[in-house]
Amino acid sequence: MSNEVRIRSGTVDTFTFGNTGAVSTTVNQASLPLYKAGPWSTFQGVLNSTTFGLITGTINIQGTNDIWAGAGFVVNNVVTTNASGVVTSPLNQFAGQTEQLQDLFAPAVAVGMLVIGPGIPVGTIVNTVTNAGSITLSNNASATSGVGGVSLRFFTNNWCTTALATFTLTGTTAAATPYVTDGATSVSAFKWVRANVTNITGTGATVSVSMGI
Repeated sequence: MSNEVRIRSGTVDTFTFGNTGAVSTTVNQASLPLYKAGPWSTFQGVLNSTTFGLITGTINIQGTNDIWAGAGFVVNNVVTTNASGVVTSPLNQFAGQTEQLQDLFAPAVAVGMLVIGPGIPVGTIVNTVTNAGSITLSNNASATSGVGGVSLRFFTNNWCTTALATFTLTGTTAAATPYVTDGATSVSAFKWVRANVTNITGTGATVSVSMGI
C-alpha cells in the first residue's frame, strides 16, 4: 500500500503527445499521462492554426488509478529493425517480473498496450505477443536499434471512459484573434490524467492542453 501524501501544489503542467514530447497535436490522439498531485484541478486548451478560418477541437480529460496506465513500465535492451513491426527482447523481458515503481513488478506485455520509444511511430500498440522474447507492433519501426538495443515504455489502456471534464474549442481565427481557448475544472482523486483530443478540424489546426493543480 502506498503511503504517499498528495497535496495541492500550485503547479501548471502541459500534456505532451507522442514519442518526442510535443506539447501540441495536429491529429486526434490521447496525450501521455500526467501525475495529478491533488484532487482540485483546472484544465485549459488552446486551439490555433497556421491559416485563418474556422477551427474546432474537443478535449476529453480521462482518469485512471492504474499505475501501469499512468506511469507505464520500461523494457530495456529491446531490438528494433527498420521497416519491421517485430521487436525482440534477447533477455525475454516481455514476460514481466522486472522491478519497477514502488517495489512493484511490471506486468507481462500484452496485446493492446501503447508503446513509445525511439523509432516507434505515434499511436503504436502491441498487436501480438509471440513469446517472452518477441512481439509484433501495429506499426513498423522507423529505425534499427544499435548495440544494446533501446528502451521501450509500455502503457496499459485502463482509462475510465467517462471523462472527468469535456470541452470543445471552436471559433474563426483572424489576425486579431489567432487562437481559441477554453477550459474546465474538476474535483477528482484520480492519480493520473490524460487529454484525449478528438474532432480536430480546420487547416493547420493545433491543440495544446495544460493542467493546473
